[in-house]
Amino acid sequence: MKTAALLFLTFALFSAAPAQSAAKTPAHCTIHGAWSFPRKADLPRGAAAALGFAMAERGAPWNPTDVIDSSRPLPSARFIAARQRACTLEIDYEQGGIAHFRATAILEWNGRGWVRMRRAGGPGRQAAASPIAQSAAILSLGKD
Repeated sequence: MKTAALLFLTFALFSAAPAQSAAKTPAHCTIHGAWSFPRKADLPRGAAAALGFAMAERGAPWNPTDVIDSSRPLPSARFIAARQRACTLEIDYEQGGIAHFRATAILEWNGRGWVRMRRAGGPGRQAAASPIAQSAAILSLGKD
């Protein structure tokens, strides 16, 4: 019985996933495919600027504390990784300060450039599952 229920649920999720993702993709989106970005330097042009704050490359010096050294100013955020599917780009990063935390910035391509839509995670908040992470979780259902 459990196997039948799991098969039904998996079939329902897989058959519904394309319709959901098609409905969420903006009409102006002409980008198709999925990519991973292990380095900030590999991000699509304009994406880092759309964040609105400085971010150090993965492995580069940054300021993880709330103490500012004016003789050596460093970004208070550090790139972790990013992933893109169609017109949605998710950038994972660490934010330094008195409340050091990890967060994800969600950017959307509007046909002219990248626009930051929201940030998931932060001090005292659980990082919400991003749209791309939710889709990956659906696709991994039933795999052992």
